Parts: sequence; C-alpha cells; structure tokens
Amino acid sequence: MSKEIIQPIEVTQQDLHSELVSHIVYDELTRQAQNHTGKRNRFTALRWNPRDIAEDPTVGYPGQLLDDYRIEANMMPGLEPFIEASGEVFLKGFSKITDSFYDNKSLMDSIQGKLEAQENIVVVTNHGEIYDIAIILASLRLALSKHAVDQEREPMHANHYNLIVHRMISQLGIADERNPENVAPALSILQLVGETFLSFPRTENAKKAHIPPALDKICTENMLYALHEKMSEGSQILAFAPSGSKDESILDRFGKKRNVIKPVNRGTYKLMQQPNTSILGVGVALDHHDGPVCSMTELTVCDNDEACHDLLDSIAERHSKLTGIKTLYARKQADLDAWRKEAHFPEKLHNNENSQTLKMQHVIGSTVLGAVFGVAVGHLLANRNSKKNK
Repeated sequence: MSKEIIQPIEVTQQDLHSELVSHIVYDELTRQAQNHTGKRNRFTALRWNPRDIAEDPTVGYPGQLLDDYRIEANMMPGLEPFIEASGEVFLKGFSKITDSFYDNKSLMDSIQGKLEAQENIVVVTNHGEIYDIAIILASLRLALSKHAVDQEREPMHANHYNLIVHRMISQLGIADERNPENVAPALSILQLVGETFLSFPRTENAKKAHIPPALDKICTENMLYALHEKMSEGSQILAFAPSGSKDESILDRFGKKRNVIKPVNRGTYKLMQQPNTSILGVGVALDHHDGPVCSMTELTVCDNDEACHDLLDSIAERHSKLTGIKTLYARKQADLDAWRKEAHFPEKLHNNENSQTLKMQHVIGSTVLGAVFGVAVGHLLANRNSKKNK
C-alpha cells in the first residue's frame, strides 16, 4: 500500500480528510517515532485512534488525521494553576530555566512591552532533545506569568503561546508508570503549554520518508496559512527549533566530541523575518551535569538571511559555553557533510557515550513528562466520563 502512495500523485484538500491516506502517513510516522520509544524513553507509540474534530474532539488522539494540523491550547485549568498545585515536583525538571528567564528583568520587560504593542516574539533554539522546545516555552510562560503577577497584571492566556513541532509527535504518548493502560498523547500534554502547529520538517530524514512531496506540500501550506493567520492577530509568542531535527554529535579529526546544529531551510528563515517580530535566541542543554540550563540572547530583529545565520551562530556559541562541548551551526548542508567526512571513527561516539549523561536525560524526561502526565490523563478521563454520563 505504501508503494502506491509514494508514486507521483495529485493531492487535493479532500485527500486530507481521507482516513486511508492519513493511515498510510501514520504508518510512516510511527516508524520514525520508534527512535523515541524504548527503555530509555518515557514515550510509547500510540495506536491508530484519530480524533474527529467535527463530531467530538475530546475522543481519540489529536493530529493523526492530516487535516488536524492545528491543535488548540487547553484553556482550563491552564498551566499556572497546575504548576501551583504540583510545586517542586514539576519544577525540578526545569526550575533553572524558568529562573533564567524570570531573573532577566530587562528581557521580561522587553517582551512584555513588545506584546503590549501587539508585536510578536519568535523563540528559536538548538535542538538536543525531542521535548526541549516545549520545556523552553513552558518555562518562558511561567516566567512571564510570575513577572505579570509581580506587577499586579493578568498573565497572558495559553492561546498566546504557540509552538511548531514535527507531525511525528502525534504518534507518541506517555504511559502512566503505575497503570500502563493509561496513555496521554504528547499533543494533549502540549495543549497545556499553548497552541501546537504540526509540520513535516524538510530535513535529511524527512526526505527519506515514504511521504509524497505533493502531500507534504499541501499539508505544509495549510499549516502555514493557519499559523500566519494566528500570528497576524499580534501579541503572540511562537517557539520552534529552526533546524527541524535534533542536533548531531560527531567526532572531529582529533576524536573530540563536536555538537552540530543542522542547516535551516529558507522557508524557516522567512518565519523569523516576519514584520513586527522580534527574535529571542536560546541555547539549551537539558543534559547539563547540574540539571537543565539555558542561555538567551537579547531580543533582536532578523530582517535578512545573514542576520538569521548570525543568530544561529550565537545560539551555538551559547550552547558551547553551557556544555564545554564545541557547538557549531552548519550554515549549509555542505558544511555538515564536510565535518562528517573529516571525522575519525564517529561510531565510537555512540559506543562511548557517557552513561551518566544518558541517565540524566532519562531522569529529566521522566520528571518533567511524568509530572504533566497526571493532569493530561485527568482531562482525558474527565472528558470520557462526562460523555458517558450524558
């Protein structure tokens, strides 16, 4: 069946409503999602159970149908009351990141001023782990909420926070360790952070996927139209990793570890160059020996490709200082290919990976994702029970 769909085809909007076409894509994305499941990950693969937006959006898993590319924010109870109830258990995973934002009062004031003027903020990061974008946006939201409360102002609601993630996330969930039958879709958890837009990033791995370019194109166009519509409202915060894929670790010619932020395509740079938009660059290291840390730039404007390049270089430099590992931004694919070519025995990097680092990453993932699991599953079960009682 998959061989039929990868041939050159005409794709229409109607195809996006087709469960057959969506299921074929689901099979391919599930294959990709296997890289994020297993003993060292909290994620589990979701079965085919698409939600029906028109009939009942509370039943089924969001994002599995191709026309479900904009996952709305969950406005009740919102992130702040949940954090207040969960306290240190939740914050243990990224309290330093939240404090890094909150303690930077000039940045908090700058962001608040831009949003009050109905301008937008785009937050861009390196991409070391699958969930680092969500952690950065959640931490920024908490910091801005605390800052607003300090000034006796009403914090912004969840629908002002947005993130772009790989559509593959729609195939991942988090199982309750005490009751594995209860699984919260990752997208349902992200709804607590803000509104989520699903993309097919044009990365090396994406090009190898058995998804026809015509289908990729029409899905991307629909998502970008919805995103631009949302951003045109103003006073929005949008977070994403420009590279669209995880940073790559390779060994240089001397056998020393090097971290590489992969190339960014022209379309992504256009998102950073939108009018009335300021950019916040963040270098983030979730596997730091002292716990998750980040380093951010001041707000800047990227009005051309060179400015975007410079910002990614700055993020790489900040990541280097956080980790002590040389981090570079590959401005073009040729740079990445050259670094790979000159590397000696890169396979040793995986075999000799520091076990303590892997353990730290698992603890971080378990703490953060485990903390949000309870409320996400609670929402799902409450919705199901409410439906049964009607």
